[in-house]
Amino acid sequence: MNSHPDRWSYIKALGIALTIALLHSIAAWGHVGALGGDTMRWLHEVERYAGGERVYLDFIWIFPPLAMWLFGGVARVFGPDLIVIWLLSTLVFLAVVIVFVTYASRMVDRDVLPWVVGAGLTLAIALAHNLSSPLPVGMYIPAAPVGALLLLMLLAAGVQATRKTAQAVMA
Repeated sequence: MNSHPDRWSYIKALGIALTIALLHSIAAWGHVGALGGDTMRWLHEVERYAGGERVYLDFIWIFPPLAMWLFGGVARVFGPDLIVIWLLSTLVFLAVVIVFVTYASRMVDRDVLPWVVGAGLTLAIALAHNLSSPLPVGMYIPAAPVGALLLLMLLAAGVQATRKTAQAVMA
């Protein structure tokens, strides 16, 4: 475990990750996958929520409500247009990337950090396209990237807390 991530290697890894993420976002912009299936269903459900319907009462949403509150709430304020959803999905995707780099910087040696981040992000993008929509477009359901963001934040905080506890025990 990397006890002291070097700021330069972190910035370099973050730059690589954000470059890959932004290039992927540009390449995937406007692509929603097949006109049907989960992607169209959750876009319709976000539109229903934005129109004032209530999740779990007026329509079925089989996921935890945070993603619907986030995406539906933004759609209520700015409208349920695809551009609004794509911008929000891209912001969630970029937040996942930033938190992933932070987590990786606490787990791997600084010499291999840019390689780990680049390979990990490239693999995640490739696998997401296998049976799903692009990551910046919300994947097959926005609950997945929102959940991944929260999980990575929890893991990064856990690594930091574990390190501080170990330092206190050693002192």
